[in-house]
Amino acid sequence: MGGRAAAIGVVFVLAVAGTALASTSGPPLKKHTTAGTAKARSVVLRRSDFGAGWLGKPSSSSPSGTPHCNGYDPDESDLVEIGSADSPSFQMGVRFVSSSAGVYATAAQAQTSWNRVLQPRLPECLGSLVAKGATSNGVPTKVTGYAKLALPRLAPRTAGYRIHFTATTQGLNLAGSVDLILLGKDRVDSVMISVSFGTPPAADELRLARRIASRL
Repeated sequence: MGGRAAAIGVVFVLAVAGTALASTSGPPLKKHTTAGTAKARSVVLRRSDFGAGWLGKPSSSSPSGTPHCNGYDPDESDLVEIGSADSPSFQMGVRFVSSSAGVYATAAQAQTSWNRVLQPRLPECLGSLVAKGATSNGVPTKVTGYAKLALPRLAPRTAGYRIHFTATTQGLNLAGSVDLILLGKDRVDSVMISVSFGTPPAADELRLARRIASRL
């Protein structure tokens, strides 16, 4: 089961990354600066945040953006992003974790982006894109539910969602989850994505989220 789940997990990581390539009708205007990019890179997860046994692979996509779907299409075209970064994709066994951060020109713009992105249909949109991406990569996938994560106030802006799914390969059905933890402070908004099979590793996800929050 471990080998199959790990292979499926890779597909899910690619599918999650691919959500940034969905229709982006209103992304922020990118005016990246050296300082803004450095700040974004300082926020995202790094190898030293993980213990023994974790492997990190460079992100295979450009810095990620907001997923877009019918009925969920946040317009950020009036905002200015001065830096963004994606972490490597980290894997240990059947767990996969990645993160990204964006820095806006002002704290007010970061708050505006947060308000527009954090809508009730966000997890549904991301779930549909991930399932579609995984299925198109040969792993039939069905979203089975959504839930809000009960998180402490890790940062001035804190939110979390869990997407439950089942994936099928070689006649074997595997249950898993995609957890999103979104954090923001001042000019910075960030997201951590954790893909796991079986019981979600809530304590370790919280530990990693605290690392991100400490660097906002």
